[in-house]
Order: sequence, then C-alpha cells, then structure tokens
Amino acid sequence: MRRSAAKALRAAGVPESVVMAMGGWKTAAMFRRYAIVSSADQRAAVEMLERARAERAAAISEGITLIPSPNPASREPKPN
Repeated sequence: MRRSAAKALRAAGVPESVVMAMGGWKTAAMFRRYAIVSSADQRAAVEMLERARAERAAAISEGITLIPSPNPASREPKPN
C-alpha cells in the first residue's frame, strides 16, 4: 500500500520530499527503491514533452514569451 500511495502522490504532483516524509523514507535512495515507472508513465512523460515543445513553437511563431512555471500545464503566455 505504501508503494501504491507513493506512486499516486507523485503522479498527483506532490514533491518527492513530502512523499518521503509521509511514507517514512529517510533517504532518497530508499525512496527510489519503491519508485515504479510504468510504460504508461513513460508515454505520459513523452506526451508532456511533445505538448510543451508544441506550445513553445506556437508561442515563438506568435512572438509570445512563455513565463517558466514549476507546473508546465499552468504556463501563462506573456506578450512581448
């Protein structure tokens, strides 16, 4: 259950340090032993990268500068 909870928390965007504290892992090395990276996780990562690149290319072609954000899904365009 702890492993499933850690995976769900990470997928929800909870910082690794918070997940470690909640699950009782004292070191990052121990936490990584529980890290599960499925092929679906990897596909989602590639899709996120493709989406971010497409957004950036569209913004550049429109002359808009993107404001960096910790959450790429919440990027706000900023006119130049």
